[in-house]
Amino acid sequence: EDLAEPLDAIAGRFGKCSAQPFLRKAWELICQNHAHDSICGCSQDRVHDEVNARFLRVAEIGTDVADAALDLLNWEARKTGEPAVVVYAGLNAGSPVVDIVVRLPGRPGRGLCLTEADGTPHPVQFDAVEQLRIVHTNATVDCFEARGCVYVPDLQPGEVRRLALTRGRAVAPPSPVRCEGRMLDNGLLRVEVRDDGTLDLADPRTGFTVPGTHYFVQELDLGGGYHFEPLAGDTRRDTRGGKARVRRLGKGPLRGALEVKTRLTVPARYDRQAQKAVGRAAITLTSTFTLEAGSDTLKVATVIDNRAGNQRLRLALPTGLQTTEVHADASFAVHANSPDRWPADEHQNFHPMRSFVDISDGDGGIAFLGRGLHEYEIVPTTVGTTIEVTLLRSVDFVFLCSTWETPGAQLKGMLTHEYALRLHRGDWRAGEVAASAATLLHPPVAQTSGDTL
Repeated sequence: EDLAEPLDAIAGRFGKCSAQPFLRKAWELICQNHAHDSICGCSQDRVHDEVNARFLRVAEIGTDVADAALDLLNWEARKTGEPAVVVYAGLNAGSPVVDIVVRLPGRPGRGLCLTEADGTPHPVQFDAVEQLRIVHTNATVDCFEARGCVYVPDLQPGEVRRLALTRGRAVAPPSPVRCEGRMLDNGLLRVEVRDDGTLDLADPRTGFTVPGTHYFVQELDLGGGYHFEPLAGDTRRDTRGGKARVRRLGKGPLRGALEVKTRLTVPARYDRQAQKAVGRAAITLTSTFTLEAGSDTLKVATVIDNRAGNQRLRLALPTGLQTTEVHADASFAVHANSPDRWPADEHQNFHPMRSFVDISDGDGGIAFLGRGLHEYEIVPTTVGTTIEVTLLRSVDFVFLCSTWETPGAQLKGMLTHEYALRLHRGDWRAGEVAASAATLLHPPVAQTSGDTL
């Protein structure tokens, strides 16, 4: 509804046939996934295999509809064969840095830019280049595929902009990114990575800082019900105090990126017969922190190589703020929550969020912006409040109306989560946190045509 449907409607104004039959099919599949125990992940493995298959079909339909619309909007460039990019700003248009992929006959050199119809050039940054051989039915093409981004200022919600790939001299973006050693800085946000992989965040404009934040916490989860079931006597394990490996992936000026790799050694699983944890397993967590020109938001992609079972894994965000009231968006409103625990179970103090949870003392705050992460907990400490966000629960059985073994719910293998952190002035309203979450969820997209200069 945020990409395929708007693009199909825009392309319809230029003569494209409506894709409504395909979109109706996608909505039908989505509705089939919203049965109670299906959508909340509380059924058998085979039920969730079918749920995932339907969601995959929805994603394929949406991608095909969006690509077809962008094809038509970029048709003039396709007819002439001239290299060009069509950019759709999305419904929020909050980010001027747009991902692009272009194919060139040679490696991209200096001076490449994307140019507006009025001749205004915009800077381009390529971070990865791969040599390809593409075999068509009537020809074989050797080329270089370059992946990177372009800075397109002043995008408006719903806008479609066409840019030509040319050579020229583009003006540097405002607030360019510097990436030096373990540091990212663009004048709006400064990020420093400590030896153990935790972050020191600072807003250079206000002096507001959040030290020692972003680490991972693991503990055993017996599973079986809707909620977390801890093992009596278990000790939480986290990545603080370890040794992180840090690697630079993007140096700026449009986008800087650091890869931080940490590791947890944990019990391999819970033995139900012996009623204790057994074995040892390693969980590798690789987080890529990305800062863009003109942005005060730190984007994060964390890849979890999960080798353990019967556990809960969380992201911990110490804030240093001496307040316990937080705000999070839900289906129909933004709710204020506190760390009060559920009287029936002292272990339960979890709250839902749709796309953000924010904590502020009125003068400034920090927001977690999430994509597909919907559970958080408020943890008061002597040095301020910590927000913990659940990344996964691994369980081997479900005990509800019946008992079902669920080996697939151990979630072993590679898992990727995308989210962001943002420092802001004032509370969540003054800091425009909801708009920032919408920008993360619905970024501008681009499609390239033409393979030569």
